[in-house]
Amino acid sequence: MDQSITLSYGSRSSSTVVSNIFVDRYMTDARGSDVKVYIYLLRCLQDPSTPVSIESIADALDETEKDIRTALRYWDKQHVLSVRCTRDGKIKSIRLYDLDEEAEDEVEAAAEEEESNITLLPSVKAAKKAPKPVIKEEPAYEEKPIVKPNYTMTMIHSFRENYPEFDRLVDYVESAAGKTLTTKNLQTISFIFEELSFPTELIRFLYDYSIGKGKFGDAYIEKVARDWHEKGIKTVKAAEMEVAEFSDTSKASGRTRAKSKVQDYPQRVYSDADYLAFEKKKLGIK
Repeated sequence: MDQSITLSYGSRSSSTVVSNIFVDRYMTDARGSDVKVYIYLLRCLQDPSTPVSIESIADALDETEKDIRTALRYWDKQHVLSVRCTRDGKIKSIRLYDLDEEAEDEVEAAAEEEESNITLLPSVKAAKKAPKPVIKEEPAYEEKPIVKPNYTMTMIHSFRENYPEFDRLVDYVESAAGKTLTTKNLQTISFIFEELSFPTELIRFLYDYSIGKGKFGDAYIEKVARDWHEKGIKTVKAAEMEVAEFSDTSKASGRTRAKSKVQDYPQRVYSDADYLAFEKKKLGIK
């Protein structure tokens, strides 16, 4: 028999401890960049002298500042941590929850419920026989469609206050559509921005493309956004290739559709300079 090996390490003063609850319950479904951000925040807690800001975290992890904000939003939604922002959108504080403590509370609650059941229903418990073991086959993995949250106006106003890029995006779509956006319009933009995590330049292209086709319906725009998300389209260049390929396929299959007046005009492809000029105009910068 092989001799057992004892593992040990030195002082924990320079170590970062990650809860097993995080590893078992949360890490598997998270993106790599999300995990990096969480572990780095734990590291910062161990050393108060480490500077903490969106910029410093992005530099330390070699990620974009948008990726850092996306990761913080993700962990906030998972209730792993809590992010608080000022009215101008700057992050004021980040509180990491004690996952081990919450797990202990869950175990205690389950134990209390089990004890209560035994006390109230002794005859039923005694009459039950040990169940026969049942071998179940693991069901084939099936990715569930992303559910669109019911965004309230309070949530949408919070997005506009906390994320300047979202606020500018709403102004852009409103200007491109030439009308005041309805609550349903804002809910669709919020869904694409938060749940699908589209970059703002891709969302702008999506609305330019849809409006250019004479289609501003939320159902149509959401359908296209979901289709792009499933295909892994995350850049304007990839979306342009998808649109071109779809157009060629439609022509090859002989499909024709009634054209709206908007479609009679050539669709304009906006460059980064166009978007920058638009934002400067909205902000009153010459």
